[in-house]
Amino acid sequence: MRFQFLCMTILTTLVSFSALAATTNLNVAIGTSVPNDPAIPTYNFTTVPSRSGGGEKFTLKFASAKNITSIKLSGFSIGRAGKVLVRNVTAISGAATTTIPELFQFKKMTVGNAQNYKDLVMLVDSSYVEVTPNQVFSQIEFLLEGYTNDDASLLIEIASTDSLTEDQFMFTRGGSSQSLGALIDESKFAKFSPDTLAKLMRQGKQVQAADLEGKNFVCSSYTKLDNAQINLKRRAYQVNAKGVLQSQSDLEGTMVWQPNSAGMVSVIANQNGCGTYTSYNVIRKTASGNLIAEVNLNLEDYVKLCASAGYDADGTRAVELNSTFASVIDPAFVVNNYEFCQIAN
Repeated sequence: MRFQFLCMTILTTLVSFSALAATTNLNVAIGTSVPNDPAIPTYNFTTVPSRSGGGEKFTLKFASAKNITSIKLSGFSIGRAGKVLVRNVTAISGAATTTIPELFQFKKMTVGNAQNYKDLVMLVDSSYVEVTPNQVFSQIEFLLEGYTNDDASLLIEIASTDSLTEDQFMFTRGGSSQSLGALIDESKFAKFSPDTLAKLMRQGKQVQAADLEGKNFVCSSYTKLDNAQINLKRRAYQVNAKGVLQSQSDLEGTMVWQPNSAGMVSVIANQNGCGTYTSYNVIRKTASGNLIAEVNLNLEDYVKLCASAGYDADGTRAVELNSTFASVIDPAFVVNNYEFCQIAN
């Protein structure tokens, strides 16, 4: 009965999260001279490209490889005297790094009206250069140099056949702490904060049995009062003869998983001095294909159980709130621990 309650109460939360509109375009402005077009959402690095040291590097990293259909660089200048020099553009696909000379070598240009500066592409106000690679990239790097001090801005427009929603990318500039996008560097899981874990859970997408069939994961656990247990256990998933998703773990044994509106859920029976109670392991898929989970329980149901066993209700509630996280799934639940499981195959 409690499992059914979980399914119903989290529906609104999940639907509102899933309403994030899909987009296959990404616009990033560097500097403030780029005109504001409310019809086209644009992320912004407010300071212009640097003039010192031959410019600076801007790195666009994707959560997973994207089929990039267009990259367009446009120059803007309020006083019409600003200039941006494109020194280099490279892209990474798997283990291969390749240059995109059509964007920075003037003699290789095929589209655009840029100026020639020592055979490099120089973008003045309202000029542009564009390339249509139709290739799969996991990262794109731009080396840009600004002229005319504060009046040299650039607009980078990326188009793809794949999703470019905010959780799918991170745009950074060398030597700066500022970044754009909501992609989380999942390789830093050993130092994840509670805020990062909650953010991963909010961003996490529904996972299907087919996504997990035959896959192995190494899982870490994060609690509020204790140190994180990194690479605590391994978990292998398979679909049994009846079509039910199961997992096998060296610490947990066999677990059965069922999909609902919150994610893929396994019901866990627990027992302590208060009696027998149920908690739920709710997993979602991260942008990088790993798994993020809340292991949670209904707080007030647990408080009532402990009160019926003779424990003080207010004291029990205070202890639980002190030792748990707030649930992303539903405010009626508290999170005993988060789990982050890295794919191991």
